[in-house]
Order: sequence, then C-alpha cells, then structure tokens
Amino acid sequence: MQAALSSLALKLFVASSLVASMASHALAQSIKYPKTRKAEIVEDFHGTHVADPYRWLENVDDPEVAQWVDAQNEITRDYVDRLDSRQ
Repeated sequence: MQAALSSLALKLFVASSLVASMASHALAQSIKYPKTRKAEIVEDFHGTHVADPYRWLENVDDPEVAQWVDAQNEITRDYVDRLDSRQ
C-alpha cells in the first residue's frame, strides 16, 4: 500500500514538473534578447592569453552598460510578470 502511494506521489510530481517546465519553455521561446556587443579585450596572465569580450559590461559608469542593463531588466520583468505562479 505504501509503495503504491509513493509511486502515485512520484508520478504526480513528475507530471506537474513537466507541465511547469513546458509552460516556462513556451514563455522563454518568445524572449527577444538585446544584442550584446563583444569587445576585442584579451588579458595576458603570465603568458596565457584569455579573451574577455564582455569586460566592457563591468564599467557601471558607461551609459552603454546602463542601457544594456535596462534592456535586460525589461525582459526579466516581462517574463516574471507572465508567470502563472506569480499571479
């Protein structure tokens, strides 16, 4: 009897997880992310060259960074507002 209840609970959990995942996936498919430019920045760490194309995003005083953050925040707010679990 206990095994049957555990099996049923597991099936309900998996089914509800799949439904939630599919709804979230459908919302994510409609997202149009803003373009993020890549800069030609390469660090030299003791002879090892490491590309860091998004280093420019670390400059919080740059108006371009502020615009990029605002665009990302708009996308996030729109996504979160459309989640059924947030209603």
